[in-house]
Amino acid sequence: KKIDDKEALYRASLDMAHCCDEARKFQLAIECYSSCLQETNELEDDMNAALVMKRMGEIHMNELKNYRDATTLFLDALELLRAETELDETEEKAIVSLIFQSG
Repeated sequence: KKIDDKEALYRASLDMAHCCDEARKFQLAIECYSSCLQETNELEDDMNAALVMKRMGEIHMNELKNYRDATTLFLDALELLRAETELDETEEKAIVSLIFQSG
């Protein structure tokens, strides 16, 4: 399957974010994930946008101890997921549990 330039840029940003995350360069990882978010907006890909926001929230919560930003990202991801899919009760409770752990 051939990918277009926007999708290629999204994948490259995502790969860079993962590398930064693994190297424990968390601020740089957040910047790369932010680039991913811009690309998911252009691709109109809410599911991947939600997954990127979730990972950014985890970094803010667990590594940077920035609980306010983590909570905002988790809530935004939850809204996208709710609009995109039907979450069962267990999935929604798991996401809400993550949100309350960060606050």
